[in-house]
Amino acid sequence: MHDSPAISPDYKDAAGGTIASLPKVILREDFALDKAQGASASELSNAVRAQVNAAHADHVMYLELAVNLQEAAAAAGLEPREALDAVTAGLEVDGIDARALVAAHRGPGGQNPEQALELARLTAEARERNAALVAGFALLDGGGDYDAEGDGVADLRPLGDYAATLEALRAGWTPVVVAVGRGDSADIAEAVQLGATRLAHATGMIDDFTADIAGINPGKVSGWVRDRHLAVDTAPLWEVARGDAPELKDHILPLLQQLGFTCTVGTGAPADGTATEAFFALQETFGYGLEEFFDLTVKAVENSFMNQEERQQVLDTEILPAYEELSEAEYNEDAAVPDTAADAAAASGSDEAGDDFS
Repeated sequence: MHDSPAISPDYKDAAGGTIASLPKVILREDFALDKAQGASASELSNAVRAQVNAAHADHVMYLELAVNLQEAAAAAGLEPREALDAVTAGLEVDGIDARALVAAHRGPGGQNPEQALELARLTAEARERNAALVAGFALLDGGGDYDAEGDGVADLRPLGDYAATLEALRAGWTPVVVAVGRGDSADIAEAVQLGATRLAHATGMIDDFTADIAGINPGKVSGWVRDRHLAVDTAPLWEVARGDAPELKDHILPLLQQLGFTCTVGTGAPADGTATEAFFALQETFGYGLEEFFDLTVKAVENSFMNQEERQQVLDTEILPAYEELSEAEYNEDAAVPDTAADAAAASGSDEAGDDFS
């Protein structure tokens, strides 16, 4: 756990420039493959590099980029292994730690279970070679002809069809994020039982809540997710754009946080807003400030697919210093606090430090 630096009152109402300059962490952003740019390995690398550079320009310092590897390989005329090499070559951009999430989609036009299993095995092998470039696997709830406005939800393949894929990932010690934004609490329960390391877009969690005179309470599934600090990675702007929430003011994020869930905020699809734009929207809609942004960012680091040493380095060298610049010594919890009135007077330079204050 990391205590938030005591933000100076000068920064309590964070201005646009302050929010834009904050270091940000994205745990899942989809690679926006333009087939016209993917006609070769080098062009695929360049397309990846361009998206990573755009994230870097938005002050994202850690990014997990979800790549539909089969689609990228087909567009570039490559085998999936060759496409993954091209993708990882494009990730190496100065100033940002970007890693690939090999993605399979269970929507129409996505990957069937056999294809997903092959991609899972390829991911595990790639992580053995270089986990610093291949973060893990993403089983997503879209793909191909999937309608972003919400039609075709019933056409999603059941998560259970991908049980062998998730088993192969567990056997290969490969972390996996499972997107469950199109499902209800039963879909979320199946994702957890199949070994999801992280949940994405779990807006259906609300279906498992109950309410009584004391307030809103998590149910069996959501309580399990909360009590074991299984991260729920949200992308509020993207989730509104694809119909998972009618409007941002209806998004489940603040309620999840109030109930004690481990939540993070990212982008999902860059076309629907950058990380900075997501922060702006949360500030305008819910009144989020620097303390909330600090908490979301720390949670993202802690639930990334980096190892523990890498996480700690990111916190110590990137996140904490940036927020500590927005605090002042007299407001910082770590500032020296005089133990006595005499010490206080001495610290302030008073000539009456030794007087009797009775």
